[in-house]
Amino acid sequence: MTLREALRNKKKSVIDMNHQISAWDIYGEASLVLVCAHWEPNAENLHKLLDYLSFADKLIIALPEETSPNRIFEVANLEVVDGILTYSDAQALLKQIPLAKFAVDGITLSGLSADLKARMAAL
Repeated sequence: MTLREALRNKKKSVIDMNHQISAWDIYGEASLVLVCAHWEPNAENLHKLLDYLSFADKLIIALPEETSPNRIFEVANLEVVDGILTYSDAQALLKQIPLAKFAVDGITLSGLSADLKARMAAL
């Protein structure tokens, strides 16, 4: 696999990401999905990624569907990012990922179930 293929493989569908999270879970590696409203490659956000990585072994970034391919490529190039998802409805996305913890950045989620609240990580 080339580097280009490896970077492209970081972006997955929800179904494929669930399979990957399950595989990581088998080996005892916890996953965290960070749902971002907007992500910019700046020092503050890079420090946040490192802080969130302290909650889990694998870090998955969820970005809005309208995120540009250039931005997704920038995120895929970050060594601490193990996977990328895109979403149109953040709350619906979280309901589709049962094995991961999650955190939100720049998004307000209301009416979360007790299960989702229990899996939420906050800095």
